[in-house]
Amino acid sequence: MKKIFIRSPYYISIAETGQVGSKVELRFKYYGGTFPTPANYILAKRIPSPTQLETIYNVANYAKAFIQAIAPNLTTGVEANNAYCFMEVKRYNETAIGVYNLLTTETFCCLNGYSLYSDGVNKSTTASVVPLFNTSINLQRTGTIALNFFLDTGTYNFNGVSFTTTEPSVYSLTTNSNTNLLDEVEGQKIAFNTPLVCEPKYTPKVVYFINRFGGWQSLTFFKVAKESYQTKAEKFKTFPSQLSYNVKQGQSKKYNNNGQKSIMLNTGFVDENYSELIEDLLLSERVLMDDKPMIVKTESMQVKTRLNDKTINYEIDFMYNHEMINDV
Repeated sequence: MKKIFIRSPYYISIAETGQVGSKVELRFKYYGGTFPTPANYILAKRIPSPTQLETIYNVANYAKAFIQAIAPNLTTGVEANNAYCFMEVKRYNETAIGVYNLLTTETFCCLNGYSLYSDGVNKSTTASVVPLFNTSINLQRTGTIALNFFLDTGTYNFNGVSFTTTEPSVYSLTTNSNTNLLDEVEGQKIAFNTPLVCEPKYTPKVVYFINRFGGWQSLTFFKVAKESYQTKAEKFKTFPSQLSYNVKQGQSKKYNNNGQKSIMLNTGFVDENYSELIEDLLLSERVLMDDKPMIVKTESMQVKTRLNDKTINYEIDFMYNHEMINDV
């Protein structure tokens, strides 16, 4: 099964000799479910010309409509259904007006990640085990964290504990060890490090966000955190109800008064390859801190290196994604 990253376009192409048009049928399901009988979407096109037979469909946005990641699963087990979905694509060529011939049926796992321009068109992977994070980054932490993997059906061993997946899924694995190993069914080992860091002075903040791979990624900010808030209101000039007014009443009044909190966080000293995590954070559409929805206010960042910066610390500004006074 192909795993695709639907924040970037994914194209389905049909170009059969003699066709006058084509169509694709898209069906979607979540883990544990079944594809519906009626298609969720039917897309159809005529060929551009008798000499240009190819018809192309971008199916990524249709898949994205079925994904709405809310919060990570911080216990070992299948990740929440709304963090990813499965898509069945049926390709048809139109041999005569209104007459369709089924060509192929293919199933995809749709991950809420993206590809880079340098990856080219239609980036995908068919690996049976896909870490949804960069395993080469030593992910600093203060306690247990959750890591996302795509796992095909099979039996696996993670940190000496065996478990079985009964169908393909995005799986959350929690870890509190420094060196982690995941044994694939074929015996392939995926090793990565999550070193435990002691922070004696500050209270670390753990931010979870959806990264470029479409998985929940944790990022611990170890050093100083500064919280602030900003209020806003509309002000109108009022008039006294009677000529003999109360001097304590005043001449104006604030309406629709509300505010938003912000927080500035520092990673502390990190490796050079943390620039990928910061890049993913700034590009993420879903960010949580202390189970609260956040928006990343920082929109630009210099990539730091040991050569230029000696010690590397990233400072990021966040805004709580809700107002202080509930107006929902």
